[in-house]
Amino acid sequence: MIKRSFMFAAGAVAALGLLFACVADVSATTLEYQTLIQANAALQHHYTFDGASDPIRLEDKEGVADMNQSPDANLPALGAAGFDGTSSAADFDGSGLMRLATGATAVTLDATSFTSEVVVRFDAVGTAGQYVFTGNEGGGGDRTLMALHDFLGADALAAVGGGVFGPGAEYIGGGSMVAGNWYFLAATFTSTGDIQTYAADLTAGTPMVTGTPITDPDGGYNTSATDLWVGGPWFSDTLFPLDGATDELAIFNGELNATTIQAHLTALTGAPPAVIGDFDGDGNVTTLDFDIMKTNWLTTGNAFNTNGEVTNDGLVSLADFSEFKENLFPGGAEAFATASASAVPEPGSLLLVLAMAPAWLGMRRPRRRMACRS
Repeated sequence: MIKRSFMFAAGAVAALGLLFACVADVSATTLEYQTLIQANAALQHHYTFDGASDPIRLEDKEGVADMNQSPDANLPALGAAGFDGTSSAADFDGSGLMRLATGATAVTLDATSFTSEVVVRFDAVGTAGQYVFTGNEGGGGDRTLMALHDFLGADALAAVGGGVFGPGAEYIGGGSMVAGNWYFLAATFTSTGDIQTYAADLTAGTPMVTGTPITDPDGGYNTSATDLWVGGPWFSDTLFPLDGATDELAIFNGELNATTIQAHLTALTGAPPAVIGDFDGDGNVTTLDFDIMKTNWLTTGNAFNTNGEVTNDGLVSLADFSEFKENLFPGGAEAFATASASAVPEPGSLLLVLAMAPAWLGMRRPRRRMACRS
């Protein structure tokens, strides 16, 4: 797909730039986020609002449901500054007269579950509610599906899977919103009405907050082809308008887990796990972490800094081991082999240590890349 190739090329250029401009602080960009999610086979629709012209900015970079001006509203200001300056955004003025819609080429959601992610800025808070994006109702009530917004003036981010004012609204929480700040919002929805939300204040650099999961008593979402509306709800061009900007909007088939969503957030913020190679989360890199790597040896689909995966390619292999040993025991290969042999009695672990040791001893110690990990 040409669009997808373009996204990967842009990400590669950004990665090369970071490689030659590596500094002490960990950095990340919106371009890195774009590249990461484009590599996820579950990605169904992706709106970056980037490009040299408005038609390109409104493209669906993954699917075919391009955005258009809503028939009863105006275009937002396209080409506006995005979250970190590496991408553009669609800027809505809160007038209720700016809105985007997919129109005739509609979005069809996965029949079982889906996940949405958005990078959004709220320029005003405490209003009567701002819809970042929403889909058409699935039948009955004010079903808003996929809505993520400043909910009813409560300064609380919420995902709505059922009635706008009913029990289907889940508050994300995590403190009051701040006008002018950028937020990363994500939510998973199932066809049986289960909703799970996540949020992080990108500007403040706060950790991701996980909402309390709920089940919408009104049931699931609309699985037929539906318009996707950005900058306001599907049912009105004047009610609950967004006063702010939307940088990224992505929709995935299936429920992404918290680890994957955190990895997407990390690509935006550059906030890595505390210790690379600390797979058990105890704050140290030890043979217990090596045990985890051994257990998941040659498995695929692993998230960064989990299950022995540190190279961010999903496969636990010798490449991960060469990175892992950089943070394990300053005494070198002999110290690692001695500690591993004493701490892991089963033959399989010892054989793996012995198999890796020659490769380690033969390796020229590479330059540490911790400062450049994103």
